[in-house]
Amino acid sequence: MLRSGFDGICANAYERERVAWINPTPITGDSLNAPFTDYVETGVAYKYHPPNGATNEYYYFENHQKLNVYCDATRNSNDKGIFVYHMQGVYSESDNNRCKTSNGQFNWNDPFTTNCWGNTVPAFKMVSVNRNGYNNMDKIPKSGGGSELLYALINENDGAVCGGWPWGEGLNNSFNLMYNNVFSPKSNPNTNTWDNQATSFTMEVYNQTGSIVNAKFYLSNPYAGKPSKPQWLKVQTSQNNHPYLTWEPNQEPDVISGGKYIVEKYSTSEVGWFKLAETTNNYYEDLSESYCPPGQHCSGGTHWVRYRVKAVDSQALISIPSDSVITNVKGSPLDKISYELLNNEKPTDYSLIQNYPNPFNPTTKISWQSPVNGQQTLKVYDVLGREVATLVDEYREAGSYEIEFDASNLPSGMYIYRLQSGSYSDVKKMILSK
Repeated sequence: MLRSGFDGICANAYERERVAWINPTPITGDSLNAPFTDYVETGVAYKYHPPNGATNEYYYFENHQKLNVYCDATRNSNDKGIFVYHMQGVYSESDNNRCKTSNGQFNWNDPFTTNCWGNTVPAFKMVSVNRNGYNNMDKIPKSGGGSELLYALINENDGAVCGGWPWGEGLNNSFNLMYNNVFSPKSNPNTNTWDNQATSFTMEVYNQTGSIVNAKFYLSNPYAGKPSKPQWLKVQTSQNNHPYLTWEPNQEPDVISGGKYIVEKYSTSEVGWFKLAETTNNYYEDLSESYCPPGQHCSGGTHWVRYRVKAVDSQALISIPSDSVITNVKGSPLDKISYELLNNEKPTDYSLIQNYPNPFNPTTKISWQSPVNGQQTLKVYDVLGREVATLVDEYREAGSYEIEFDASNLPSGMYIYRLQSGSYSDVKKMILSK
């Protein structure tokens, strides 16, 4: 996609329309089934003009499934789905075109500079959700004035990692069923006009068959579909040494009034994700788990638990889950399987999930699922293609799995992990930052 700092080899829908190569389908009313074939292969795209926007202001929607070498929407080969492109006026290499990335918009700070590829650049860190803020593909304002692309990202250990973040490398930028499926007036990012006026427009991805993605467009009631994905889930220690979860509250009116949140937990692969609690607050304390108090030795060992949150609106429609968080608590997980299991957790398709945390040091969790029984292998490679670890190589039943990867003996850098299950194969990148 064409934007400041990156002239792609694949013309986007706006550019193809300008030279009369394609005619994007205009969105003028509700549509409960808008099929998207792959944009690069077929040229299918949709566009929406906000009535309160500028004369030539449009949102363009393209499905990129990375089916051929010319699809360079991002440098992340696993970033597949609907890409949203916001255009105001005729392109003139000025600030009038923007990608609305599915990972959201934030407030940032740049507390220090670092060296990336021989250049001194600001190191940026996300500090809070701001639906009118900046994403990884924007030029981000610097504290001393001016702006810069996101060449250096500060990780959770407060170290700077150089990468192709402005080109989507290592991040999720598309809307799909696995990461973020709702683009609405209250989602992050939102569907506001270029000058930040609210619209009454929502896109919701609801199905995918092969490379064809199906979406719904709501104009008469932008909250008729599912709520947006909860964001900014964090876990910290409560005053009583329990895991204490907080997240950014959803802004949809039918979540604020008559809605709630479902808190889910994962402690063992045998159980998978299960329902822990429901709450109308944007915080929750898990009294069933405890941390070892600082300065004390606690017998009985420790184990990892993960949490995630779903939003439920007044129509009982449920969002896709938030990004998960992970924390280490006291005791064995085997005696903590006493909660309601989810009815819909049996896999219906294959999936290799992005490791968490990422970047990491020195351990990270890798999750995947397979809908069939069979031989499964999960291996890790360096950037030269050399195998550095075999995590799984055995027959497994259909189900969802998770494994911890310990990279204590490996140097910092980018690594690739590959899942093979029957005829299915997928790879993802992860960054070890020591």
